[in-house]
Amino acid sequence: MLCRSQLPKLLTKSFALIIITCMKIFALKCLNKAFYLVIFTMTITGSIFAAHEQIVHGILSGNSAMVEKGFKSNKKDIEGVVHVEQAAPLCPNYVDLTPLQAAACVGDEFNVRRLIGLQANLENGGSRGSTPLMFALANKHEDLALVLMDAGARINGKSATGKTPLMIASGLGERKAVEKFLRAGADVKQTDNDGRTALLIAIDPVIARMLVAFGADTNTVDQGGVTGLHNAAISGNVAMIDFWLEAGVSVDARTRAGMTPLIAARMGEAAVAAIQASTKSQLPAGSQPPSQPKPYREAIERLTAEMNKLVIRDSNDAFAAGKEGNSAKALQLWSSAVRRAASTGPDAEDNAIASMLTYIATLPAWPGISEEAREHAVRAQYYLGKGKNVDGAIKELHLALGVAPWWADGYHDLGVIEEGRGNHDEAKRRLKIFLAMAPNDPNARAVRDKMIEIDMAKEQEGKVASMGGAWTDGKRSWTVSVRGDGMIISGNSRTFTMSMHEGMLEGTMTGDGGTVQTCSYPGQKHPATGKYDAEARTISLDSMWSIYDVHSHCVNAFGNPSNCCLFCTKVCDGATLQKNEDWHAVLHPAQK
Repeated sequence: MLCRSQLPKLLTKSFALIIITCMKIFALKCLNKAFYLVIFTMTITGSIFAAHEQIVHGILSGNSAMVEKGFKSNKKDIEGVVHVEQAAPLCPNYVDLTPLQAAACVGDEFNVRRLIGLQANLENGGSRGSTPLMFALANKHEDLALVLMDAGARINGKSATGKTPLMIASGLGERKAVEKFLRAGADVKQTDNDGRTALLIAIDPVIARMLVAFGADTNTVDQGGVTGLHNAAISGNVAMIDFWLEAGVSVDARTRAGMTPLIAARMGEAAVAAIQASTKSQLPAGSQPPSQPKPYREAIERLTAEMNKLVIRDSNDAFAAGKEGNSAKALQLWSSAVRRAASTGPDAEDNAIASMLTYIATLPAWPGISEEAREHAVRAQYYLGKGKNVDGAIKELHLALGVAPWWADGYHDLGVIEEGRGNHDEAKRRLKIFLAMAPNDPNARAVRDKMIEIDMAKEQEGKVASMGGAWTDGKRSWTVSVRGDGMIISGNSRTFTMSMHEGMLEGTMTGDGGTVQTCSYPGQKHPATGKYDAEARTISLDSMWSIYDVHSHCVNAFGNPSNCCLFCTKVCDGATLQKNEDWHAVLHPAQK
């Protein structure tokens, strides 16, 4: 028999056993919630981590108790790389870290000094080759980076991408670090894996001048032929644009792909505009997106002004060479003037060509084209014929005209191609240049007729584009949007996605699913055709629509089949397709 003194203990053990058994049952039923709650609790207390893991996780989460527990362990491994499942907000983009890397990344100077005192390896780059010094710089902890440098961290080491501490600091505008690195002997001529130096990626003119003072070469380009002026232009950095122009880098410098700094600035502006457009679509109704950044406008204006100076210089020099009787030099200068003018815009190119034609009119014969220009012309014809590559043909024609801007047939071919692509303004502009150069060409009459057709096509497209807006079929409202050669018509839980060609529409109709008597029926997708008349302002649509039968029965409170009584519930048995019927509608603009 049990004595009375044993009874409480027995009851306590029994109660504990019951509780544990219940928890097991609960865990089996609610595994995710219970398990992750336990894991979360253990993570917060650090009880499932080794010492170096406790240090890293504690530093990343700001849990000083966990950090202290890791440091007090007798088996701490301060060089171990810890994998975290998700990058911490204080150290984004990194999931494999040593304790010193983690402390440097979040800017934890106290624990950085502590780990230095424990002889932590200052050059342990982990899986990416980024040392703690690089982590501190990359995350804008400049003062902490100098602490690591003073402790003996190497300043000429490279990450896996070839970045040195000097490059990282230069690319982020960290002046104090750059100055200290330079005075300590940092190598300004080192390049990363893409051939970029610290000067090429500098974002601050003060830093750039420091680098030049210590021997950096302003004429350096990376493996793609990109200059520092290109980098400044694509980021809209006007201060650095001025630095590079003062340093003598040509505004006409071209990358291996043929991109000028002005083109780079426009690309940067377009990229920002695309981001803003995407942001605008996610803003609450009535909110205004940020305006186009002023630096890009200033950068484009600055580079355009510099390019125009070169165009004027080339034009003046070309006229001077012509007066001296040196036609070969004059034509070469006209090639440069027209090519440079083309990079600033159509109006500038047209003006340069008009000036060139004024000079050519003084020559005894029309200039021929060089072998280089002829080669590009042949390549363009190949692309148009056998290659079926319109983009390739356009590129080759531009290259040919860049060498011989007086080649009339090149403008004719560009005009025909652009007309075929629906670029009416550009097509007409090119054909006008052709007529100015060859007014008596056998094709001149046909070209003039083509320009009339282009005007008519442009007018018609304008009418089609104006069809966007609110429409009605007399009963229901519809919304029409026109984009290029596509039309989207939506309303009445249906959306028509159509392509347009010479008054005809062709595409698909998608319809929403729905619920009837607790039964859901699926969404629909059917072929669709139609017609549009921009003059008469009508749109006709033809498709089909699926009709579904829904089946359900009633159950009582006990789940048994029953007549549909007051307190019964309907249960869906399913929806079956009954038939597809023809659907037709004629739309007219809604009255405003």
